[in-house]
This record gives sequence, C-alpha cells and structure tokens, in this order.
Amino acid sequence: MLSNGPLSIRVTSRHKQTRVMMRTILFPPSVTIPILLLAGLSSCVTNYFVDPVPTPVFTAPWQGSVQANLSSHGKLFFEAAGSLPSNLVVVASRESWGHDLINDQEMTSIGFGQFRVRDHLTLLALGGFGAGSQRTGPNYLARLFNVPARLVDGSSDFHKYFLEVEGATTDSINLFGSANPVLTSSLGFGGRIEYLDRYRFNQTSRVAPSTGYSDTSVTIEKDPKHSLHLDLVSFVSVGISFVQLYGQILLCFPLSGYREYLDFFVATAGVRLAF
Repeated sequence: MLSNGPLSIRVTSRHKQTRVMMRTILFPPSVTIPILLLAGLSSCVTNYFVDPVPTPVFTAPWQGSVQANLSSHGKLFFEAAGSLPSNLVVVASRESWGHDLINDQEMTSIGFGQFRVRDHLTLLALGGFGAGSQRTGPNYLARLFNVPARLVDGSSDFHKYFLEVEGATTDSINLFGSANPVLTSSLGFGGRIEYLDRYRFNQTSRVAPSTGYSDTSVTIEKDPKHSLHLDLVSFVSVGISFVQLYGQILLCFPLSGYREYLDFFVATAGVRLAF
C-alpha cells in the first residue's frame, strides 16, 4: 500500500488478490420465439466477452454453413463451418474490434471435431484454440452485484483452449404439396469447457465518484490471469432450407482461477446460411 495525500494505491498479485429429449418436430413458436427474443437481453459487465458456442448441425459430409451473430454485448461474431469425409468437422469464428467502444475485444478461433447421426439426432464433439486481445476504458463504468460501481481501465491479450459437445435434432416440413422440404428447424443443447490464459494483463480500477463512497484507493493488477469455466447452451434455428434465423442462450459458470468481471449470461441472435 502506497500513500500520497488522500490517494492510496493497492497492488494485487496472483497470490493475494484483495478484491472482491428432444422431439423430432418442427418446433412451434412457443419454443422458437422465446429463445430468439432473449437475445435482446443484456449480460453483466465483463472484461472478457464469452463468445457464442459454435453449433453447426451437419447430417452428411460436404455440407457447410456461414453465420453472423449479434450478442447481447452488442458485438458481432462471424462463424463458418464445414463437414468433411469421415464425418469430420472444421469450424472457424471471428470477432472484430468495434467502433469507438470503451469495452471491446477481437478474437479468432478454430476448432476440429467429428459428428455422428442417429435418425434425426446429430451428436458433435469439438476441440479448438483461439487468440485475441481485449481493452477497457478510459473510465469504463462497471456495475457489479453488491459492490459499489467502479471505473475500470485496462487491456490484455489472451489464448483460449476449449472442448465442446452438443446434441441437436432436426426436422423439415413440406408445404403446398412440394416434393422438397420448405421449412427446416433444429433444436439443440451443448456444453463447453474453456481454459483462458490472459497475458500482458494490465488493469486499474477505482470506486466511481458518483457512488458517494469516500474510498479513493486504486487497484492495480498486472499479473497474468488464468481461469477455467463451463458454458452451457441451448440453441434453435428455423427457416427455409438455405436461410435460417438462429438464437442461442449461454450460461457461464466459473470453475477456478480469475473470475472477476466474467459474464454469467450471454444471448445471441443471427442468421445462418446453409449449403
């Protein structure tokens, strides 16, 4: 603790941180619409944007999809996936810097896996790697539960490693006597274990003056941060054969390591093009 007049600086280290079954049907509006609408909800304050879990649904080799998603952070995520012989799958995703955001992030990830099809049920297992950077501030107002709001400034680079499993059902319906399916839908659930390694981590925070608290201390964190968390997701898509509306709900559960300013809830809505 260093002191100079009314201002105190508290430095933290990694060792001593002071701070705090699915049915085969065309899914009705009672299932689809709530999931899509929930994508308008906002997540908690974060200094790492948990990205949507990639959820491609393939039933045969040489299929593909591209997708644009808008998350409840207001961030755009782009995803491309394809199936290969032997039911292998490759997935890539990209999140770019926003425009004039005081809490922002960019990231690129890639994953490889394999799928299995049993009747209308598709099972998928993926593993992958990602890398990116994050920046916060100047004077980003972080409103946390049960503690005074804080002004946060910081930046970091990160690597992430993930393992994912999912299961999804698919269905289609013919309309007006058509020989080919007109509408298609999918509904699925999945989980992802992610290890996050944040290096070149540099963050300062202090109690916001607007809170009325007299605490003028500044918390400085410079040590690398490591965390392990579990993401549980549900997702739905519905539309014509080649274009579907897509929605995903993600719940994030910290398991170990650094967990401050981590999302708990993320909603995503987007459009998927399948071919």
